[in-house]
Amino acid sequence: MRIELSAIVTAVAGLVLSCAASPASAVEIGAAGQGQALIFPYYNAVGTNASLISVSHGELRDPTRPDLDPHPDGRLAAVQIGVPLADGGRLAFIAYLPDGASWTAAISSDGSGGAELLSVGLTCTYPRLPQREFAVSVVSDVDPTGHLEVFALGELPYSEALAVAALPAFPLYQDADGTPLIPTPHDCSAIDASWAEGVWSENPAAGFLPPRNSLSGSLQIVDLQRGVGLSTSTVALVNFSDQVLHRDVETSAVDWSDVRPARSMVMSRDGPLVSTWSESVDAVTAVLMADATLEFWQNPDLALATDIVVTLPTRPLYGDEPRAPFRWSTSISRDNRPKLDLRFVDRTGRPRAQGSGTGSLASPKCTPVVRGDARLPLDLPLQVLAFPVEGSIDPEAIALYDSEGFDSNCEVELTVDPPALFYGRAFVSGESDPLVSLEGHRFRGIPGVVTALSRSSESFEGKSFGFQLPGSRRVRAELP
Repeated sequence: MRIELSAIVTAVAGLVLSCAASPASAVEIGAAGQGQALIFPYYNAVGTNASLISVSHGELRDPTRPDLDPHPDGRLAAVQIGVPLADGGRLAFIAYLPDGASWTAAISSDGSGGAELLSVGLTCTYPRLPQREFAVSVVSDVDPTGHLEVFALGELPYSEALAVAALPAFPLYQDADGTPLIPTPHDCSAIDASWAEGVWSENPAAGFLPPRNSLSGSLQIVDLQRGVGLSTSTVALVNFSDQVLHRDVETSAVDWSDVRPARSMVMSRDGPLVSTWSESVDAVTAVLMADATLEFWQNPDLALATDIVVTLPTRPLYGDEPRAPFRWSTSISRDNRPKLDLRFVDRTGRPRAQGSGTGSLASPKCTPVVRGDARLPLDLPLQVLAFPVEGSIDPEAIALYDSEGFDSNCEVELTVDPPALFYGRAFVSGESDPLVSLEGHRFRGIPGVVTALSRSSESFEGKSFGFQLPGSRRVRAELP
């Protein structure tokens, strides 16, 4: 029996989020934007572009009503931030965030073709990040384009001395008479010592409680030269783990295979569909698997074009000879990689041709098209399909149609046929071997996140603009 499960990316009707994971929990996409793990699908720091990032823990407090703050049960969250490096690796570090606090950073050009991450604030990190003047923390050799991954590792109650030591210097809470309840100053040396020779060197989970669904995040891409920016939606996964994940990230960083239990949940018209997996990473991949319907705009008068970003966060965990869903063993071509299919319809619903053409390996970050249609290999954690106004994926095309900025990391020749002036929809689907759960549930689709970004590089009454276009996702599942 075949069923189709539909959900708008920004909302899922009837979805109720629990405040904490339970033994019977299953990982799922959070409708409220909060969770235990976050995926930032795309950032860009090419040329004059910079990406502004914020990761928050807990809820905002009212500074004028300290009596409303639940300070007795406050918690310090350990949050792993994963940043892609230019050499293909990833740097992971832990940020320790009090209730209601945020970690903020900017990824921008380093002036020599690469990128760097800059963060200012009082947040304690492990390992400590190199610092410049004015307490600016720096991560060098960052990949100019990529995606970010964030994990909640656990929470340390304020009753623990280490939690108090990591709080900012000013009092967070006060009694009615103004007496600070937590007068201990900010002191990251206590965090350093606990890792070097203290309690966490032997037992990193000491004092921690399992994480709650308390993380949220935002990312804006800003063209510093033109003053144009756009926001990209963050994907939040709830109930990622019911266990403490706090550990030494220098030797064993948390990744998508750490989901506990290995169970996924997607919403159907009749209720939740819960699946169990022998390989834990499959639970996360199954939650992300879907086909996408995206708004697609092109207008030569405004130099407006739309680019499609495909992010596959779990792909690196499937190795060099991947199995389902990153393999298509029944493909009629010699290339067994999964494929991305593109179809276009205009506002009346009339279809446009899928296209024709041949591909060439024009970039080490991309792969050639093996068939003469709009079927592209899916084999990288991040692929940007850049469309110029003329309606083709061009070797010279620049992502977001800006020759001085957002570059494409997928340079292939492929002709498609939305006309030069086109307002319609793009259907993005995936073809691969199905991902099969222990119950026999068979999942198909794109095993990741699909985003449509539009921007005009020309002046429109003195201004340019950019935005993420709306879209929906459709989960394809087959029941035994």
